[in-house]
Amino acid sequence: MKTIGYIIFACCLIIFASCASASHVEDNVPTIDIDSLRTQAPIFAFEVNRYIPLETRDDVLIGNRWIMVRRADLYFVGDRENHIIHIFDDDGKHFRTISRRGRGPGEYLKISNFALDDELNVYVLCRETLQILKYVYPDYRYESSTELSNYISEIYWQGDILWAANHDNDYKVDGLVQMKGGDASRVILPFREKLDDSHREFFTKPRSFYPGAELLFNQRMSGDVYRLADGEAEKLFRIKSKYMVTAQNYAANDHNPFNYESICGFYNVFQSGNFIVGRLWTSSNLPPYDTFVYEPSTGRASFVRDAIGVAGLSGVTGDRFLALVNPSSLINSQHKDSLLEEVLPHITLDSNPIIVEFSVKKI
Repeated sequence: MKTIGYIIFACCLIIFASCASASHVEDNVPTIDIDSLRTQAPIFAFEVNRYIPLETRDDVLIGNRWIMVRRADLYFVGDRENHIIHIFDDDGKHFRTISRRGRGPGEYLKISNFALDDELNVYVLCRETLQILKYVYPDYRYESSTELSNYISEIYWQGDILWAANHDNDYKVDGLVQMKGGDASRVILPFREKLDDSHREFFTKPRSFYPGAELLFNQRMSGDVYRLADGEAEKLFRIKSKYMVTAQNYAANDHNPFNYESICGFYNVFQSGNFIVGRLWTSSNLPPYDTFVYEPSTGRASFVRDAIGVAGLSGVTGDRFLALVNPSSLINSQHKDSLLEEVLPHITLDSNPIIVEFSVKKI
């Protein structure tokens, strides 16, 4: 009788472990089954630590398309509608603007992307002119420009390495490279112009770089997430789903993943401390996929019911994640905590975005 009890207890432990995570190992890479994950109860939750309203003035108005980088207690917010970079301090107060739009020396037509090095110098990528322009800290005067030999859409400094990537498959360019001057000094992940029918994989649109406890890189149209370190790209984990984009369904739907039910990898994914938080990039005709959390040290993963606007997931600070959120998301939120109640009297629908610092907790 005691033996039967032990067997039942062991089976319960196995069932509990399988419910706590949908991850396993394939080809020596931790693999997370997204479809199984959706049937399981959440084991993680988000906890807001701070709301930071960005100062709103007539001369400091941020459009609806932005890029945010945090460095040295400063928030650099690139406005991709007005092509200006606004710099805010840790309390959200504005104190400097980088605005060099034009056709003259030291000017850019558009801000396609930007990056910062360890000295807080700003590098603006302008795809229209195939240039990277350098503006020097602290006054951000123009110093130099680099002419590019290939089309790229994403840049990120890591130490003395400038990583570059492309997420537009209309151009023949490497997927992930290290740059030296204006040329690719080393190809890390090759760009594939055509579908790889032999492997049934599709690896063309890299998404972006995600700095945090680790610098992560995700290729759109792929479930693979890489860790970039010491000039190398290590496959950290992958997600799988019956809805993942493949060579067959991509070609069958006029090369448009939104013509059918599809998951195209991550829209954004960051690591802070022991946790990775990601937002899946899905077609609108799929049921909503919530924000997902993965704990690499234990292999546990879970979807989280997002009540704080993590669709604007933008970075990390210390052991916290950062989201840049439209004021309407917070004003109309059904989940108002005490911290939010303190902020609401100071924002309106016309305010600049609000930075939300949050952490992951276990339920």
